[in-house]
Amino acid sequence: SGGGGGGAPEATVRSPLRLLKAFKVFNRDVERSFVTAGDSPETLRLFGSGTREELRRVVEKGYLGGKPASVALFVDPWHACVSASGGAADEAVDGGRIHVLVLCRVCPGRTLPVPSGPVRIPNRASAHDVAARLPKGYTAACVSAEAEAGEGEEEGAVGAPVCYVLPADEGVRVLPEFFLMCVEAGDGLGRGGADASETALEAALADLTQAPAAGDGDAATQAIFGGVDAEGAELLAAFQKRVAEAVARHEERVWRQMDPETARQLQETEGEVKRLTATLHSLREDIDAEKSAQEKVLRDFRNSIAKGGKNSRSHGQLRPGSASRR
Repeated sequence: SGGGGGGAPEATVRSPLRLLKAFKVFNRDVERSFVTAGDSPETLRLFGSGTREELRRVVEKGYLGGKPASVALFVDPWHACVSASGGAADEAVDGGRIHVLVLCRVCPGRTLPVPSGPVRIPNRASAHDVAARLPKGYTAACVSAEAEAGEGEEEGAVGAPVCYVLPADEGVRVLPEFFLMCVEAGDGLGRGGADASETALEAALADLTQAPAAGDGDAATQAIFGGVDAEGAELLAAFQKRVAEAVARHEERVWRQMDPETARQLQETEGEVKRLTATLHSLREDIDAEKSAQEKVLRDFRNSIAKGGKNSRSHGQLRPGSASRR
């Protein structure tokens, strides 16, 4: 789901890039796989690069499915751009060129340190070679540049990490979080490059976001690659965020209400309610029967009293003419 740009930091000597646009991407299945695969609480933030179609696949499905054959993610975003273009790290920066990247959260797991050798920034072929030679039991390789020679530094000493390489079957350890559009901040940018011409910049962005000839993808991918303008992308992002939050709340509610333990307790409660209802019905029947019996006894007693009173009155009365005959 989309996001916005603006407020980008100035380019540094290490990374001659300025951020133009940043889009938040989210895939629930990829996130769940990442959480399940993570065997360490510590994660890294690394940059990935590739062609537009490769990054489209990454945004849609993450680094799952065995494509590409290995995953190379860089500490420096400029190194990721250089690796994708196949150029050298110290090539002249023209300025004004647009680059696309993905910023990922990575849980590398058991990592093997590997010196970069003559190729300071691994390209795709060397990354595949590193992944293929990774010993069993390791899930990633940390490719480090050789430290610059100086006092107290041994020749061939390992310097700062350049990138991390993971085999394709360990791509589940990578969670894409942001899709980035960056521009080179070189001499060309100051001589009337993209900054001096908004038309040229919009044309470059439109070329990058042009809808592919085939492929559907979800709305999040279409917001990035489908030619949606900035306002439309923001509206789509807000809508997808609300939908994702609603789905998450629904799933959490369903899980809490219908997990196996709750279902068992609910079944026991329903059984207890049925038993108590049957007991109450039986007690009511017993009470009604006892009441009927008591009412019958009371009626019989009243009837017997009434009959006894009649007999007493009849014996106490004289017959007419009996007194005169005497």
